[in-house]
Amino acid sequence: MRVHPSVSLRLAATTLACAAALTAGVSHAENYFAVLPLLGADASQATRPVRMVLAAATPPAATVGVPYSFNLGALLSLDGPEGTSPSNVRWSVVSGELPPGLELVGNEVVGTPTGMAPGGQVVIQAEHVSGYSTDSVTMGYSFFVSAPIVDFGGYRAWADGTYAQSCEGYIRSGRESYPYQGAVGDGVYRISPAGVAIDVYCDQTTDSGGWALLMKQAANDGGTLQGDTEYWTQGTVLNDTAQGRSLADGNFVSAAFAQLPVAGFRLQASNESEMRYQENSQIATGLIAFGQAEVTIYSDDGGVFVPDRPNWFIHANNYPTGQAIKSARFGFNFIEQVSSTLNFDCGARWGWAANQDPIGYAPTGTFDACGGLGAWGVIYGGVYMDHDKSSWQPATLYLWGR
Repeated sequence: MRVHPSVSLRLAATTLACAAALTAGVSHAENYFAVLPLLGADASQATRPVRMVLAAATPPAATVGVPYSFNLGALLSLDGPEGTSPSNVRWSVVSGELPPGLELVGNEVVGTPTGMAPGGQVVIQAEHVSGYSTDSVTMGYSFFVSAPIVDFGGYRAWADGTYAQSCEGYIRSGRESYPYQGAVGDGVYRISPAGVAIDVYCDQTTDSGGWALLMKQAANDGGTLQGDTEYWTQGTVLNDTAQGRSLADGNFVSAAFAQLPVAGFRLQASNESEMRYQENSQIATGLIAFGQAEVTIYSDDGGVFVPDRPNWFIHANNYPTGQAIKSARFGFNFIEQVSSTLNFDCGARWGWAANQDPIGYAPTGTFDACGGLGAWGVIYGGVYMDHDKSSWQPATLYLWGR
C-alpha cells in the first residue's frame, strides 16, 4: 500500500513523540500530545489525601540558664501517598510566644531559657507539602520555665531577675513553675511589695518561714527607737544596709516597715526562746499597724503580775529603786493616759507597763514604768526606772512581719 508522503511524516513525528514520552511523561509534537504513566506509579496516589495527627503533650519544664530541647516530631503521625515524609513537614508558631531564649528550629523547641513564657498556650503548626497534596495540623502546648533562687551577691532572687512581693512569696510563690529551690534558707532577699525593689532579711525556716525583718532595737538602748520618734511615726529607715540586715545586735529600721503589707507580726527577744505574735485585723504595713490611729489607750492599772516573770523578757520583781512591782500589762501598740492630766504617761509599741500599786488601787492606779519595743511616754525613764530609759531593755528585740 502506498502512503501519502504527508502521512508518513506525521507517523514519524508521532513515533518520536512516543519515544520522548517514555522519559518525560508528557511530550508535544506539533498539535498532538501523548501522556504515559511513570514507571511503577499508582494513578490513585494523586488523589489520596495526606492525613496528619499531632498529639497533645505537656512539655517538660525548662530551667532558666539550662539548655533545653523538646522534640515535636515524635508527636507527629503521617499517612499518605508515596512521597509522604517527615522531611516534607514545615513547622511554625502560629500564635503565642515561646519563653525568652527558646525558639522553634525544625521540629524541635531548643535554646537556653532566660525567663518565663508570656502566658497562655503556644500554638504550633505542622504543614506537609508534597507533589500530590498539602495538609496541615495545629496543636497548643504550654511551656513552663522554672527559675531557681540564686545569690546575686548581696541579695537573693529568682534566676530570671524577677522578685517576689515578700519573703513568703519565695516559699509559696503561687507561680507553679517557680518552686522553692536553689540558694534557699535565711538571708537577704530582694522583694518588690509595691513595684519598688527593696532588700530585706528573711527568716525562711522558723514558723514555716516567710518572715521579713522590719526592725531591730538594740540591747540596753531605750532611747533611739522610743515610740514617739520618726521611725514609728514616719517610717524613716535606719541602718538599712547590708550590715544592718542581719541578726546582729543594733538599731535597724527596714524600708519594708513602711512598704510591706503583712497579715501579722512576730516579736522576738534575744534572751527568750518563745516569741510573741500579733495578727492584724486587716493586712497592713507596720507603719499603719503601729501608728497613732491604732493606739489602744488605757486609764487603769489592770494587768496580771507573774511573780517570777513580771513580763516576758524583763525578769524582775522590783524596780531599780527596790520598789516592788504589783501589776504589769503586756500589750500591742498601747499607752496609759491618766485622765486628770491627759498626758501619755507610759506605753510601748509592743511591750509592757508596770505599776508599784496593787490592782484596784483607787481611784485609778498609774503605770510607773514601761519597756519593750518602742517604749515611750512622759514617765518613760522616770523615777521608777531609775531615770534610765535603758534600764529595762536588756535584750535585742526583733520585729518580723509576714
